[in-house]
Amino acid sequence: ADPLCDYRNLANVCTECCVKSQNIELLFDIIFPKFSKAKISSKLFESIEPYILNGQITYLKQNFIEEMLEYYILNKIEKKLEYLLLRLNISQIENPKLLSSLCIKHQFVIASIYFSVFGSNDWESINDLISILINESSSSSESGYTFLLFFGLV
Repeated sequence: ADPLCDYRNLANVCTECCVKSQNIELLFDIIFPKFSKAKISSKLFESIEPYILNGQITYLKQNFIEEMLEYYILNKIEKKLEYLLLRLNISQIENPKLLSSLCIKHQFVIASIYFSVFGSNDWESINDLISILINESSSSSESGYTFLLFFGLV
């Protein structure tokens, strides 16, 4: 038996149970620390993606986000994480300003704007973020298009 497959199945079952029982706190407070300690939290990250995308999981705890961020950056799938972060309910985020700082640090410009402006009403930093986005979008049409999509301009 493949232990990674078993861990993936365990993560899927844990996530499904927490979602179905509407006890997401159990996922973050009890299950996630155990997966993290066993160095298999990546399986849990992968298992929650569809639930975030379909709106069944609408928030993540800060420590979960931080470890998830490390995993996605290490595996060079940062844009996927930014997209997932944009699906979260901003009113349920523990510390949107800290999350915005993490997004800025890792160049998640769209998510930075989202968490800065809508999460902590930080309208002053939007000029800097838009400047970064404009510079980035001149080298990548994907970022510019994402920005336009995010603000409903496309």
